[in-house]
Amino acid sequence: MKNKILTCIFSVGLMLGLAACPKGNANESKVLEDTNNAAWVLHGNFLLADGETTNGWNGKDNALYEASKMTAISIKEAKQINKEVGEKLASKKVKYLYKYEGAIFGKNDAGFSKKFLDEERNMFQANGSYVFKAATVSYDAEEEVYAEQQWIPDPRVSHAESLDGNMFFPRWTETFDEDGFSWADDNVVRSGAGVYTVIVAQYDVAVSETQPNFGFAVVKTADVEGGLEYTPLQKFVPADHTYGIIGLGGEWGSDNMPLTLADGVYSAEVTTSGQDNFKVRADGDWDYSWGFASVSSDSTFPFTNAEGNIGVGAGHFRVELRFSGVNASIKLVDLAA
Repeated sequence: MKNKILTCIFSVGLMLGLAACPKGNANESKVLEDTNNAAWVLHGNFLLADGETTNGWNGKDNALYEASKMTAISIKEAKQINKEVGEKLASKKVKYLYKYEGAIFGKNDAGFSKKFLDEERNMFQANGSYVFKAATVSYDAEEEVYAEQQWIPDPRVSHAESLDGNMFFPRWTETFDEDGFSWADDNVVRSGAGVYTVIVAQYDVAVSETQPNFGFAVVKTADVEGGLEYTPLQKFVPADHTYGIIGLGGEWGSDNMPLTLADGVYSAEVTTSGQDNFKVRADGDWDYSWGFASVSSDSTFPFTNAEGNIGVGAGHFRVELRFSGVNASIKLVDLAA
């Protein structure tokens, strides 16, 4: 009888102990390496840890893939890098966990810019050297080439969250939100130029709007001199701007013709005599412009992708620019049909 009582007490104690255990990883010292892929790498036009090499996007040469590889780590090591980030990871079921030390954001001119929001949802424009993503890659030993397997975040398969307040992540939405962002936009470091340790975690959960399957953190370890400043931008209000067509006849120095507003639609009639391409932009500048990706599928005049521009042949058509909130769409109407 005594043994039965002790057994019951032990069983109850065991159940209470298990119930008290926090969710997440039981062994925080275990290195969480992804053995299904050759490596995890960082992409983006920022400087790598040597302070001289500009990283790239997909299709990098082998040397860049090697230099941008991330290192598998444990949650314990993540806590040592940043306690708050590590504790957040400890509360989750983390499947794989990687870091890259020494990424230099905001130092070099990447040659392009991206818009992002601060925590108060004020809009800024950042040089492309603040933009990054991660990817898993395979390696073909026979051909000696790397190939991307999955982009992180990739709107088709993944939803990522920020583990700190040091970066901008677009909202997880297929359609543009009221600020003109969608899940297809890039994440942007918004805590200033500096040297960072980047942490990327994959969770062992199904992806949904409320259950992200990746987490990112960018931990600033040092400032850098000569950093590129952010350019403040007002939030885009369509009615506050004028619009024009640029590029026709190979003229990209100034707008070819203005669009006029009638019944909520900005439009202009265009006649082309041969292969041509153009874009629509606001205010005779490039802060806001729209090309091939913005042309709606119900257009009746034929168009092609001319390296991001709107490619058209000979004909007479009307360009119509419409806004839904801050999101623009272009329709080409064949006037000769």
